[in-house]
Amino acid sequence: MSTQRSPAHPKLADKDGSRLENYFSKTVSPTNVQAAKRQRPESASDVAEPSTDEMIRETLQIVKRMDTRVAAMDQKISSLEESVTFANLEIDDLKSENQKLKEVNAALIVRMDAMDERMNSLESALEHESKMRDALEANSRKINLELSGIPKSENETPADCKSHVGKVLTLMGSENGVECVDVAHRKRAGGIIIKFKTRDQRNEVFLKRFNLVGKTSLDLGFKLPSKGNPIYVNESLTFDRSSLMKDIRDRLKIINEGKSKDGRVKAKTSSGVI
Repeated sequence: MSTQRSPAHPKLADKDGSRLENYFSKTVSPTNVQAAKRQRPESASDVAEPSTDEMIRETLQIVKRMDTRVAAMDQKISSLEESVTFANLEIDDLKSENQKLKEVNAALIVRMDAMDERMNSLESALEHESKMRDALEANSRKINLELSGIPKSENETPADCKSHVGKVLTLMGSENGVECVDVAHRKRAGGIIIKFKTRDQRNEVFLKRFNLVGKTSLDLGFKLPSKGNPIYVNESLTFDRSSLMKDIRDRLKIINEGKSKDGRVKAKTSSGVI
């Protein structure tokens, strides 16, 4: 029994075949074939390859561009090399200058050490000289005493100072009178320096200095100041020893206000230490 196959397209079912012919004539016409060819993409084999001349020209252009870039890079490298060379020269100069400065600095250090040594030597010599001078001056003052509290009169002379000393000696009950005084003169600070003829005369007056406690310049006939100045007799100390005495009195709690004998400064603290 034979079976009948259904047509692939409804138009093929036409019994007279006229529709089939019309279909193929429309779908497979030359116009449709050319349109299909235009729509089909070209394959790699269909694309035209560049000619040898074009490839050479393109290669030459690439090489030219590369040469230009390489030339620019060479110029930059040359500039960098020049900069590095200049920097190296500067570094060498700085190293040389630094070395010279080190040498100069070393020489200065040597000179400074020598100067320090000389300064220390000079300071030691000056200190020794100052002590020797102070000792000599103190020795020369062993027959001197200092009188304070006597008002200074206008146009005062050394003879007037000596007369004031004679009055003080009488006031304190000394065995020695004005005849035992060799020289008397006024200090800038206002006190009177008394130089005795002998050391024994000086010591006798110094031991009786406490007889002047409570005595003032009014007891010597001075009217000014109205309350009178207290009168004191002290050792005639050098500037250095006088400064030391003042420093002791300012810093320590002194009993009897400190004392000096033969130019030697002594002080007793509240604890009894001399």
